[in-house]
Amino acid sequence: MKNFLCLRSSIWIFSFLFVLNASFSFAEESNKNNMLTIAAIVNDKIITISDLKNRIDLVLIASSIPNTEEAIQHLKKQLIKTLIDEELQIQEADKNGIKISPEDIEQAILDIEQSNNMPKGQLRVLLESNNIPFQTLENQVKANIAWIRFIVEAYGPSVNVSDKEIDDILKTISKSLDKPQRRVSEIFLSIDTPSKEKDVLKTAQDFVKDLRNGANFDMFARQFSEAPSAAQGGDIGWIQQGQLKEDLDQALSNLQKGMISDPVVTKEGIYIFYIQDIEKAGETKQSIIDFKQLAINLFVDKSEEALLKAKEDIDKIKKEKPTCQNLEVLAQSINAQVESINNVPENRLPSSLQNLIKKLPLDQPSEVVPTEQGIGFFMVCKRSEADAQENILPDKEMIQKKIMNQKLELVARRVLKDLRRAAFIETRL
Repeated sequence: MKNFLCLRSSIWIFSFLFVLNASFSFAEESNKNNMLTIAAIVNDKIITISDLKNRIDLVLIASSIPNTEEAIQHLKKQLIKTLIDEELQIQEADKNGIKISPEDIEQAILDIEQSNNMPKGQLRVLLESNNIPFQTLENQVKANIAWIRFIVEAYGPSVNVSDKEIDDILKTISKSLDKPQRRVSEIFLSIDTPSKEKDVLKTAQDFVKDLRNGANFDMFARQFSEAPSAAQGGDIGWIQQGQLKEDLDQALSNLQKGMISDPVVTKEGIYIFYIQDIEKAGETKQSIIDFKQLAINLFVDKSEEALLKAKEDIDKIKKEKPTCQNLEVLAQSINAQVESINNVPENRLPSSLQNLIKKLPLDQPSEVVPTEQGIGFFMVCKRSEADAQENILPDKEMIQKKIMNQKLELVARRVLKDLRRAAFIETRL
């Protein structure tokens, strides 16, 4: 036991000396260039003042917050925490062999532009015209994608969803078909320890003030939310009464379209909700679709060579002019999987998927996009029209995925909390 303790002490001292030496090295360099002054150290990685400044500028521009000294000081504390978490996420993903391709990042940025009604490429122009390196956004997007993929690959196989859980959700939804549904976005801020609750609540209250004064919720969620939905601008889809926990359900019940909730304090953390839209049964018509997804799984081999071959195989399939009738047969020739989703209201799909398929003709493949574990395309098989909410229950597979995502979200929070506790983190602000 004594030897073990000595060994641990030696390792700790070595690590301390390593970080100390790194700190001196960077301190010397920062005398030559102030932009390399250290803002934080995360294990053996450095976050510079320049990194923090660029992220603050990105938030100010993207979220429409006035560029004042008060706003900068308000953002600094939360953004250094965000940058530290992203560095922890990247380190853990790298340790587990998660690779993010330039195409993954490009598609994610395109999704952000589409979600905010921007033409392709406008974000790059916006940032570079304001002297913000485009890599600032790329780094953030890379961390988000890498973290989600790591959680899905490392913990997804061990998370199970029972038939009873699916049936219980369907029963709840069936009882609420005549009640309003809300399209909801969220920002979630975790509370690691009870002693931090006041600080986190103050941050949430400041966010609510900014959002009610016109800050962009989508961009705020992408920058600050600690939920996986941050990658979709906080969008969690359509929520019916009774689907969420009672305290969250109650917080939503009195909100109208366009409203921002007060901070909702729970044991896990603090939520802020935004109501994108509200639908009442029979008030409007909506498009109901059946669609298929072809995907090539890159779970085992994530190399650039495997990705290139997968793209070539999909191009080969596309040249065969696939239809919904022959897609499964063609998929077998390239060892791809096909998933069918039927009777789904189109506006219930994630916004990125809606943007991809809303103008897609029947029996025509979409552009090739990243999937959770590989790449693939979508194909719309049928479109029909129905009254909003009229006798429409979600597909069981969609319910299963939603429950799975909720469980993985809890896992992600726990894992990130453990990473924070185990890491060497020093903030120098």
